Amino acid sequence: MSTDEFVAAIEEHVRAAAAQVSRRYRTHTTYADLAQEGFVWALQHKGTVASRLEDGKRGEYRLVAQLAGHMQRVARQEKATRAGYSPDDEYFYSRGTLELVLPAVWDERHMLKRPTSGEDDPSLVGRSKADPAQGNDWLAQVIDVRAAWGKANLTQEQRDALALRYRDRLSVDAVAAAMGVAQSTASDRLNGALKALIEALGGQRPESCTPDCECRPQTVGSRRVISNATAQAITSQGYDE
Repeated sequence: MSTDEFVAAIEEHVRAAAAQVSRRYRTHTTYADLAQEGFVWALQHKGTVASRLEDGKRGEYRLVAQLAGHMQRVARQEKATRAGYSPDDEYFYSRGTLELVLPAVWDERHMLKRPTSGEDDPSLVGRSKADPAQGNDWLAQVIDVRAAWGKANLTQEQRDALALRYRDRLSVDAVAAAMGVAQSTASDRLNGALKALIEALGGQRPESCTPDCECRPQTVGSRRVISNATAQAITSQGYDE
């Protein structure tokens, strides 16, 4: 595949990612600049791009997400440069951290210290038991999450579901029963609400390259493994040049 053919094959994906990111960072960069960055990244990752395109709609979705992640990193750097800080100073909330902090939205006792282990909902398994206050982060996290609660684009049903789950410490099944809906509906409301809160907190940490990207080869013994698509792309690239 020639370079022109490759660019034509990924154009709609690059433009979709650039449109997505430019809306969020429109005061710091332009759609055209982001699209250009996307094409450059794709040309540097031909093997990964080929692998994504071979994977059908699921692969195309992952490709747009990777392109958007790279563009966000570029946009964040531009934003940081103009504002005079480093992108490393930014903080991103995982779902686990958000769930840990959410009870403090309603309970003033948790403003300075996370809930003790005896107060934790046993159904929230797999959460960290370390006290974030030891890293002087807890109060800042509580303030962030409370602010996000006020400004997030949440429906009243989502707010009610979150309150039942993290204020009243009900299981998902109990939330569903309290709201008179199916368990799947309650789960959808909770998942959508958590996603909206994370977005209000600045979104997920942008990652331009996933662990299976060609620039992060997996080590197996003393060998490095690459996908067939990557190998084919490298070979065809050699012939094209």
